[in-house]
Amino acid sequence: MVKNFMQSPLARAFWEKGRADDCPVYDVHGHMGSHNGIYFPLAEPEAMVRHLERVNAKLVFSHHHALFDPAFGNEEVSRIVRRFPARLRMYV
Repeated sequence: MVKNFMQSPLARAFWEKGRADDCPVYDVHGHMGSHNGIYFPLAEPEAMVRHLERVNAKLVFSHHHALFDPAFGNEEVSRIVRRFPARLRMYV
């Protein structure tokens, strides 16, 4: 028999509050920065971190600049991660 998922405290917290404080989400594929061919509504670090805080998530990401200039793009990511160590991790 399938258990009612709302009996789970974790599922109930996500449905009622949109997050579970004791269970952060780890998004392990993210990109930051503008890109001419793609629209990203939260492309800047501050906006992304505000969203991550709202949903109690952490993000591992690379910068779009790394596609064209890896040294520059990775340095940019390193700088951003140092500003927001509680929410962001670097993907090289």
